[in-house]
Amino acid sequence: MAHQRKVADALRERLASLNLAGVEFMVPMAKYSGALIRFHSAEAMKEAVLKLSGERFALQALRALPVRGRPFVEDIVLEAPSTMMYLRMKAAELTKTEAFNLLRPYGRLLKLERNGDRWEALFATKTAAIAARTCLRGLVLDGFPTSLHTGFVPFRRFETFLNLLKNPKFAIPALSITMATSTWVLVDPFRTVTMMSRLSLPLGEKGASRPESDSVVAQYLEAPSIQSLTTSLKQLFSKRPERITVLAGAASSGKSQIIQSFFSRRPFCVRIDCSKESTVEGFVDRLSECVDFRPSFRTLNSITSWLYSMVPGKTDYKVSTTVEGAEVLRLLERTLAIISAKYPTTKRDEYDSYCVIVFDGLDQFLSRVRHDPAEYAQARFLLSEIFEWSKRNTERNHRAHVMFVVRSFSQLGRMLPAQTSPPLVVSVPDLSREETHHMIEERLRRRAQLRPEMRTALESEVEQVGHALDLVGGRLEHVHGLLYLVDGDHSLKEAERALLVKAEQDLLMRGFGERLFNSVSPGRWTQTQLWRLMQLLVTNEGTMNYDQARYSIFEGNEAGLVDLVAEDLLLCVPEGSDARGQSIDGTLQLSVSSPLQLTAMRSLLDKDEFALPMHNQWVKERVNEKKVELNLVEEELQRLLPGPSSSSHSSMKGVQSRVQELDQKVLSLNSAIQKLEASKKSL
Repeated sequence: MAHQRKVADALRERLASLNLAGVEFMVPMAKYSGALIRFHSAEAMKEAVLKLSGERFALQALRALPVRGRPFVEDIVLEAPSTMMYLRMKAAELTKTEAFNLLRPYGRLLKLERNGDRWEALFATKTAAIAARTCLRGLVLDGFPTSLHTGFVPFRRFETFLNLLKNPKFAIPALSITMATSTWVLVDPFRTVTMMSRLSLPLGEKGASRPESDSVVAQYLEAPSIQSLTTSLKQLFSKRPERITVLAGAASSGKSQIIQSFFSRRPFCVRIDCSKESTVEGFVDRLSECVDFRPSFRTLNSITSWLYSMVPGKTDYKVSTTVEGAEVLRLLERTLAIISAKYPTTKRDEYDSYCVIVFDGLDQFLSRVRHDPAEYAQARFLLSEIFEWSKRNTERNHRAHVMFVVRSFSQLGRMLPAQTSPPLVVSVPDLSREETHHMIEERLRRRAQLRPEMRTALESEVEQVGHALDLVGGRLEHVHGLLYLVDGDHSLKEAERALLVKAEQDLLMRGFGERLFNSVSPGRWTQTQLWRLMQLLVTNEGTMNYDQARYSIFEGNEAGLVDLVAEDLLLCVPEGSDARGQSIDGTLQLSVSSPLQLTAMRSLLDKDEFALPMHNQWVKERVNEKKVELNLVEEELQRLLPGPSSSSHSSMKGVQSRVQELDQKVLSLNSAIQKLEASKKSL
């Protein structure tokens, strides 16, 4: 208010300096930064209005307006002017035209509407509203018995704000900017803190199971070959990150157990196990959970959807899943940058070194989403983002080690970004025959010490360990299953038999489905195709050329082979692979997934109750194929042979060779059908 008084005093001095004629007195209006001037006559007022309109004051043009009513000069502090004013005349009604004509000379109107017994006008500027309210108060119009009442209407800012929110053109950008700003200013720092807190904990304190609690796994981890592997990993992760690391091994070979044991007491390590995820959304949720990304997108999406539901025409809101995954990786990269900036000052013991981010089972996740084209495309895009992120944090910025734990890197290797250094591939081998023999024999002797009744059969069972080795090989899962049965009431021979029966049932269920000897199978292969493939694998001791199987059994369509590999029924390994896991000459080798599976295949093929019906089904399918082909040949023959109305013998000469060729084909097809049916009867 003091500033306004200074402005009013300065204005009065400015007006006094103009020497206006006919001035009786001047009343300053400090509240509105103006003044009221009374003249002797109307002519003097008009001359003053014209003169003042060309003057300037405080870098602004002076505005002079004639007062038509009886103004009210006040300095009430809490009654502030606004751009909205009202007109009211008691016992009479003004039309909209009359109200507009009264108000328009004072400024541009944005809105003019009736509210009860008065007109409410919204001016473009507050100056115009003040002028109209001052100049029109108490005006008596011709034909109206009462004077005009004017006043300010408090501007309803909250209602205006709600009206703006109801307008999608304003509300959607406003909500988007608000969410982005709040995320950047408030949510991102909180997420960074929670991720740093999670990374600082050892892996064993993040809810991961301790593999050492299982005695068999503990023996496995103490094997010399596994100890040598863990020593190599320890040396690798103590150095500065230079490139991506890949830990490759067959299914159930102990990769995850090695990772959990190696990182159980090591801080700054995160393991993202995505092997069980079958959707991109589930993968992103799993990634967010493992790095403690809070608040999660699920929470923010619920809040944002509720806000968007208030906007007309916008009732659904969701951030793209791939965008969510990229955002998690971005914040994880920021967190790694903060942690890596402290090295080597944070190095306190042998476990405290560079951060390690482990992605476990990316190849299995990609195989699970392969049947849905849209989901598969999103998964490939997200994996490309992960590989690009891994390249930045290893090769370029050296912030953290990034490890991919997979069964085979050949499929993922094709998705690596261009100009990426070849990854360091560390293979997880099966246990050697000597190590497996030692584990089984030690378990048998320990059981004999605990159970005296087992001592008499100890030596004979030790002699049978060689046969058990032929069955399970050095695969951890199968050795674990065998020793679990041995620890029970099973002898070694009974344990082998139970393990083989279980492997046969698993092969039948996953490979042939719930109903045998029909054309229905769990994947894009037929039962007879898998049966023939089993025959070739058993004949070749568990391995064969990929292209041979593709063209001799699957007729060039590799969809069935891809599904069999994805379901862990087969292994596809490049022959002579390069550093990226790609075949040097394009040759692929197909093999059984484990020695136990090969034994299960051989056992099933030796059973007449399985082999004979499968052979008959294969013969039936082949006969049907030959008959369909024979029908097509006979139809072509009927079209080529002349009918009764044929006019010339010369028309036969052009197709005679083709007819002879088709006749020979008919004979060969009939012969093939007879041989197939004969083989079925002989069996």
